[in-house]
Amino acid sequence: MNKVIRFANQKDLKATMEFDLHKNEEVISNKIDMKEVIVAELDNKVVGCLKIEYIWTQIPFISYIVVKDGLRGSGIGESLLNFLEGYLKKEKNSKFLLSSSMTDATKAQKWHIRRGFEECGFITSINENNVGEVFFRKNL
Repeated sequence: MNKVIRFANQKDLKATMEFDLHKNEEVISNKIDMKEVIVAELDNKVVGCLKIEYIWTQIPFISYIVVKDGLRGSGIGESLLNFLEGYLKKEKNSKFLLSSSMTDATKAQKWHIRRGFEECGFITSINENNVGEVFFRKNL
């Protein structure tokens, strides 16, 4: 299988919408134009997606990183993260990266820690069913 990690383009809009919980086409389209959506392709099919936000227009925050069921654990998420980190270091001169996960998503929390993130805080009851959010920071 041929794996490609790259910034999304407008041709990827429909595929990237499948990964976004909010499914706001205008927002995703703008994010694509601003180079804030990264996709993973296997044999020319989008199988993973990472969307980034910038807090105060400067601090990078991963709003989501999702890989299709059946392909999780295959290194695609890590490849998306590595692509983002390289871009942030080279093009944005970023010193660190933020991310988060719901407090009941222990696999996601372990994934972050294995990749060098450190827990840096949490907010209680911010998600549905009063589930909290754990925040992570990684120095670049």
